[in-house]
Amino acid sequence: MSDNQPWYFNDNISTKNQTKNVKSYGFHNHIVKERNMLVEEPISYILSGLIHQAQDYCDRDNILRCRLDMVTYSSAEKYQHEPHVDW
Repeated sequence: MSDNQPWYFNDNISTKNQTKNVKSYGFHNHIVKERNMLVEEPISYILSGLIHQAQDYCDRDNILRCRLDMVTYSSAEKYQHEPHVDW
């Protein structure tokens, strides 16, 4: 993986409508953004074997979406994120 791996900011990693909270931000990078279409990034090609292996294991013909997530906030206090919702 390159030091130049792009990460895109999400002010809320779980839902679109939740109140903004310093504990809920993160970063993402799409690997598959649309059905079976790898994003043109080196990491997509590096992980393509793993993605296809998961696809074979689950006996599925299509991958709708796949992305890497990076949550950066950490604290001694426990924090439970809202349930993830695709929109």
